[in-house]
Amino acid sequence: MLVILGVVSFGTWAPYVSNYNDGFAIGKISSTLTGQPAWEVAPLAPEAQQQIERILDQRFFYLGKGAQCYAFASHDGCYVLKLFKHQHLAFPGWFMQLPLPPALDRLRHASAERKQKKIETLFQSYKIAFEHLSEETGVIDVHLNKGYCHSRPVILVDKLGHQHSLGIGNFEFVVQKKADPLTQKIIQLMEAGNVASAKTIVQNAFALVYQRCRKGFIDTDPAFLQNYGVDGLQVIQVDAGRIQYDEGLLRNPQRQHERTLEETRQLLSWCQSLYPMLVGDLLLNIDRENSALSDSLGRELAPCTL
Repeated sequence: MLVILGVVSFGTWAPYVSNYNDGFAIGKISSTLTGQPAWEVAPLAPEAQQQIERILDQRFFYLGKGAQCYAFASHDGCYVLKLFKHQHLAFPGWFMQLPLPPALDRLRHASAERKQKKIETLFQSYKIAFEHLSEETGVIDVHLNKGYCHSRPVILVDKLGHQHSLGIGNFEFVVQKKADPLTQKIIQLMEAGNVASAKTIVQNAFALVYQRCRKGFIDTDPAFLQNYGVDGLQVIQVDAGRIQYDEGLLRNPQRQHERTLEETRQLLSWCQSLYPMLVGDLLLNIDRENSALSDSLGRELAPCTL
């Protein structure tokens, strides 16, 4: 009876413990995924590989979570280790083996296929970030297939201060440069009276998106203010989970321009409502570029409106 009560008690309290820990648990970053050739990336150069080894030798402290990953900051505060939230990306193996009536089985497999497509889209996005947009995203290493060899366990410290020793080769993960939240950094600079640096950051954010669009890549996530950060004055796209290749952008300056305005509209609106002095010159430059592009295309483009 005591054993049964203990199990019931644990089952009753476990969700609350998980919530206090921001939902993190080792089981949630573990997967039964099998390796896929499409998820492989080219090996790093020796110097870059040594850098990753040094980074992973540090302790990592819980930073936060997004829709796709749990994030841990390195002890030196320079890097982030991201581990995928597989509880949202795939059903556990036991659930797929559970006998179900035919109708429910069809629903289960349809849902499993949707989750598989979500994984493929997410992993492809991080592969793009590493191979083509490392400067823009700060992604310096990705391992989307298990099997990475590291000489010692990676130590994670969760929100409650508990330590977890990981054989990192058993997990899919991303290593990325750490950045301060974009709006938080702008607010800090404005409160300190450093308008020039704040204005530079806004301009760099716009330039980053334009540069990415010129390479043929779009971001389908509309949450711009949450997805970008700042390292010094460099803007980094910290959430790289919804990047897609759009071949039509490559040789179409008009679409590159329009897509840049579309993706940065949330930032420009936020700045205009709180700090209009940060975007005045930028909006003038956009209108000038609109005019120059209109002349080259022989037709008028829509003005920039927020």
